[in-house]
Amino acid sequence: RHRSLHDVTREARSRHTVTMRRWWIPAFWTVFALVSALQSWLAVFTHGHSFPRIVLYHLLVWAAWAIFTPIVIRLVERFPPRRSRNILLHALVALVMSVTHVAYWVALTVAMRPYDDMGPTDFSPAFMGASIARLPFELIIYLAAVAVAHAMTLERTLGVARLHALELQIQPHFLFNTLNAISSRVRAKQNE
Repeated sequence: RHRSLHDVTREARSRHTVTMRRWWIPAFWTVFALVSALQSWLAVFTHGHSFPRIVLYHLLVWAAWAIFTPIVIRLVERFPPRRSRNILLHALVALVMSVTHVAYWVALTVAMRPYDDMGPTDFSPAFMGASIARLPFELIIYLAAVAVAHAMTLERTLGVARLHALELQIQPHFLFNTLNAISSRVRAKQNE
């Protein structure tokens, strides 16, 4: 099967995108967790809390978004947020992911007790309070992930469009050169 330059380039871009996702998503959320842990530890520095425990706690808290982010990217690729039906789907997924992350966050807080005796000991009351406080932030995180995924999709589409335009520019020249070569060989044969 003959593969065009367009097909080869599209496959290379696809592999590049998958490779990029493999490293930049965990790297981003790891850095985010470390900054969050440092900020949190500095806020309670005088209380004598364990820095390694706080770092582990934040790494585990934000690992959930490292898992959610590829799902958001796939959803944006499959259901671009341009149609009202797709926007409704994204709103529903954002709500589910946000509530899930808040529940996970609270469960982790109750289980790990990263701030020793200062943290909650009961899930239900802590979840109710955390839901009210953290849900807007979680929804903003989802919207940011959608914006990044949408920008990636647009960038990939723009690259494919540029490549296609280049192919269209090259094809007439190739055809002209081929026909010119054939006609010169025909003339050379006639002159013999």
